[in-house]
Amino acid sequence: MKNVSQDYIDREIAEERQPVELYHIWTDGGANHWYYTSGDASVTYDGHTYTPAVVSRGQVSWNSELDVSTLNVQFHHADDSIIRFLSMNPITPTWISVMKLHRDQSPLEADVIFVGLILGVSFRRNVANANCVGFEHFLKMPIPVWRYQLTCNHKVFDTNCK
Repeated sequence: MKNVSQDYIDREIAEERQPVELYHIWTDGGANHWYYTSGDASVTYDGHTYTPAVVSRGQVSWNSELDVSTLNVQFHHADDSIIRFLSMNPITPTWISVMKLHRDQSPLEADVIFVGLILGVSFRRNVANANCVGFEHFLKMPIPVWRYQLTCNHKVFDTNCK
């Protein structure tokens, strides 16, 4: 008789619990919001209805040295949230949040997997691949030290800077 490992049992239980992922995409300032789920039926969570979409993601990469976390999300249909990237990156930043929940849970509770910024989208045939970075991206960005004007040579945020 074969012994079943606990890892196998855990995977089987997870499949029975109807796991889905929720994707919330929004523009900076909250002007536009899009809600998608990887499931086959709509999911209402936190007052928003997540519509089914053919969307998948890669693994979130991060390490203990606080390098910028990255995530690739693939959309297999170009809709309003992604088609904006077709000609060029939009001027307003576009954010993404990825959560996971189990539909059989009562009350519904979602685990946040990733929150970050969509840097760019590449298109290949009918698949759009969104390259996302975590909020650590802003911590690693250089801040200009000098203000570039002819009349002002003070440091930005200095007491002498007007």
